[in-house]
Amino acid sequence: MIVATLPPDDVIHLLWEMTESLVNEAGGIDGWDRLGVDEQESCYSNVHHNLLIQIGQEQFDSLPQSEKDDIDFFVWAGCCMHKELNAAKGGNSSSSAGSLTAKQHAIQVSPGGAQKVLELAGAVFRHKDDKGQQDSLHYYFEVELGYRIQWPDTSNTRYHSHSDAACEYLVNDTLYLTFLELVPLKKESQTSTNIEYNVYWNFMCLKTKQEMMSWATYNQCITHPYLCTIRNSTANILDLGPIHMKVISHLNHIINGIDLILTPDTTYETLTLDSKPFERPEAFYAIQCLALDHKTYPHFPQLLVAFFQGALNTWILFSAEFTAGGAIDKSYPSQ
Repeated sequence: MIVATLPPDDVIHLLWEMTESLVNEAGGIDGWDRLGVDEQESCYSNVHHNLLIQIGQEQFDSLPQSEKDDIDFFVWAGCCMHKELNAAKGGNSSSSAGSLTAKQHAIQVSPGGAQKVLELAGAVFRHKDDKGQQDSLHYYFEVELGYRIQWPDTSNTRYHSHSDAACEYLVNDTLYLTFLELVPLKKESQTSTNIEYNVYWNFMCLKTKQEMMSWATYNQCITHPYLCTIRNSTANILDLGPIHMKVISHLNHIINGIDLILTPDTTYETLTLDSKPFERPEAFYAIQCLALDHKTYPHFPQLLVAFFQGALNTWILFSAEFTAGGAIDKSYPSQ
C-alpha cells in the first residue's frame, strides 16, 4: 500500500486530515454520529480512495522521466490477419468505386461485382450446410482433371477466401462454366436455381472477370507473401513494424510501375512481397495471358491500380501504430 511507504508522522497527519474532512462534510460531530455505520464506512472508503490517488500522483510526479515513461508505456497493435483482410476489402472497395473514368465503364456489372459473385459461387460450390453442388463438383473435376478441387470457403468468413476463389476461377474458368451448364441436366426440372443462374452469367461477364483479375493479382503479390511472412515469424508483434512498412513500400512500387505486372516476361522476384515464388503461379500466368488481350479486357490496368491504391490507403491506416516516432517506434527492448 502506498500509505505504508510514508514516514509515520506523515501517515498520522494524512489520517487526521481525512477524518477531519469527513466530519466537516457530515456537518460536524453530531452530523457524523447521526450517520449509520454503512454510511460512515462508505465515506471512509471514498476518501481513502481519493487519498491514495493523491499520494500516488505526488510520488509519480517526483520520479525521473525515464521511470515515468516505463510506467506510462502502453501500446496497441492490431491483429495482422485482420490488417490484411481489411486491406483487401479496401482494395476491392476502391476498385468498385468508379473513381476513374475508364473504370466507371468497367464496373457496370451486377450489384456487388466480383465479391458478390464469388460469395454466390461459394453457396453453389461449397455450401456451408451441404445444400450446394459440392459433391457433384468434386466428381466432375476428378473426371476432368484426375483429382478433386475444393472451392474456397467464400460462403463463410475466411481470410483471403475471396481472392483465393478469384485465382481458382481464373485458372479453371472454362471448366466451371461447363459444370454450371451441366448442373440443370441432372435435375428433373432441367433448370438452374436462381443462384446457379446468377453465378453462371456473372462468370460470363468480362467486366466482372477484370475485377477478379485485380483481386487475384493482389492475392499473389501481397496477400499470401504477407501471411506467410507473419505466420512464420517468431518476433514479438512490436518488432513487426519493418514488415508493415515494407508492405506499404512494395504497394507503392507496384502502383508506380504497373507494367511490371502486365509485362509477359516479368517474374516473381520483383512482384511478390517476399520475392519468393507465387503461391499459385498458374493463376498469375493466367492473369498475364488475359491482360495481353487489351480488346477483351481494356480496363484491367485501371482497375488494378485502383485496387492496389485502395489497399495501400487501408494499409497505411491499419499500420498507424508502427509509424516513425510513435510509441512502438520509440520503445526499447526492456519495455
